[in-house]
Amino acid sequence: MDPTIRKILDMDIFLRYSFTIVLAIIGLLAVVIPSTKRIIGIIRLKQIGRASHGVVIESTETSNSDLIKTFKYKIQYEDSSGNLQFLISDDPVLKKYEVGTELKLIYDPKYPSKAIVENSSVYISLGIRIIISFFVLFIIVYTLISISHT
Repeated sequence: MDPTIRKILDMDIFLRYSFTIVLAIIGLLAVVIPSTKRIIGIIRLKQIGRASHGVVIESTETSNSDLIKTFKYKIQYEDSSGNLQFLISDDPVLKKYEVGTELKLIYDPKYPSKAIVENSSVYISLGIRIIISFFVLFIIVYTLISISHT
């Protein structure tokens, strides 16, 4: 095959698959950036936060799989001013707490409605998201590279 034609065909393959790779990277960033921001926010909250005790007032199973069960909670707690606050878990957690269970919380003194459960599995769920995202990106890139070399 003529080297000029081969170059054109290689460029066509590159252009076709580079679009897919760019979309995969954008998808990865769409997961990694919010998860990383959430982890940084949790670390910051643990540094400046105040401790409190809360009680689980609602507990809901949210998993779509029999393999891994996840749960969301609504927890009632008091801030240092004595005001009632509510934490509604926005990340599914792996541990089940029954209604009435007392939990240790850390909340932001400036924004008492922002709180986390101390020693929760939120790091695990965020870490799993990031790892799965990188794995999917790796599979996509590897597949595209394999296809382009055939």
